[in-house]
Amino acid sequence: MKISDNNPPYVISFMNMKGGVGKTTLCVNLADALSKISDKHILLIDFDPQANSTQYILKAEQYNQLLQNGDTIYKIYKNLVEDKQNYSIVDGDLDNEEYEQWEPQEIIYNVNDKFSIVPGDLNMIKISQSTDSTLAMQLEQFIKNIKSAYDFIFIDCPPTQSIYIQSALMTSDYYILPVKPDYLSSLGMELFQHMVLKNNRTSINKVKCLGIVFTMVQKSDYYAETMKNIREKKKFTIFTNIMKHSSNVAKNSELHKLFLDTKGKKTEIKRLAKEFLDRINKM
Repeated sequence: MKISDNNPPYVISFMNMKGGVGKTTLCVNLADALSKISDKHILLIDFDPQANSTQYILKAEQYNQLLQNGDTIYKIYKNLVEDKQNYSIVDGDLDNEEYEQWEPQEIIYNVNDKFSIVPGDLNMIKISQSTDSTLAMQLEQFIKNIKSAYDFIFIDCPPTQSIYIQSALMTSDYYILPVKPDYLSSLGMELFQHMVLKNNRTSINKVKCLGIVFTMVQKSDYYAETMKNIREKKKFTIFTNIMKHSSNVAKNSELHKLFLDTKGKKTEIKRLAKEFLDRINKM
């Protein structure tokens, strides 16, 4: 169980409509750092069908075993998707013999004593085109059932406007927008903010931006100027600390090597984690 009962558990989605901006890298390493340098208990929900967060954290044999057992995020949706009509954990209809019986803890894998993950699953593509409101509510209900055990619940969302984003916005308190400071990546910032504001106008849950994090930052005048221009607009809340580009990130992720164990990245992620906590405390 979580240690810090002073504050409510916070649900934070990591979102961007553009892929290749270091979203998963930031989400995984921030979760890992918070679990190791603070007293916080973190749950990361891999909501992306590509399951990159899961593959970053878990070894292939561990993940394959979870897939074989069906102990992934897809279990939340399986009965609904696979022609099990009228099933909904929202309605508490778990006692019907027609449906697979399971407990929320079955799909939570403990990475360490303060960091856990709900593994992703390619089967999640089966809900990608759905507009079913019952499906959209499943993530929210799952989180309600387990959130008291954690300080922070991170949701790694896929880079697409779909039921995944709808579901995440429905249950999140905040979102973090990782942005690579180049022309194409920065173009979508205002569009993304507009989408969230539009959602907030019609949703009971009003999601707030915890901040933009500049990612994959290279040492160049172009990147420096782009970040300067975005900061000067003052339209966005922006983290002071950044995540720099590293040619070893892809290789290290294959080796399941996280920033705290990587020379040149340890200080960077510690600073981001500290700023994250400072921002949460001020919200």
